[in-house]
Amino acid sequence: PPRRSVVVIDEVGRMELHSAAFQAAVTRLLASPAEAVVFGALTAPIYGHRVPFCDAIAAHGRVSVDRITQKTRDAVREALQRRLLREVGLREEG
Repeated sequence: PPRRSVVVIDEVGRMELHSAAFQAAVTRLLASPAEAVVFGALTAPIYGHRVPFCDAIAAHGRVSVDRITQKTRDAVREALQRRLLREVGLREEG
């Protein structure tokens, strides 16, 4: 299969949420045709305080969320590496 572009969003965190231009760019990226694979990190709710923009991203149809804890981080990292290689056409499905 042809290789796809990859976009990495280092973090959608509290500081980034102060930028309307950043939020608009992320919204446009997710609304665009799925020509690029997007990997990123979302800020987690702290003390029950939800972040509506992050909740909206997590609920988007092109988004899958992997919750990372100290116990799961190695397994999640390995799964994301496999997914990335598969998505860009460097590894077969399966």
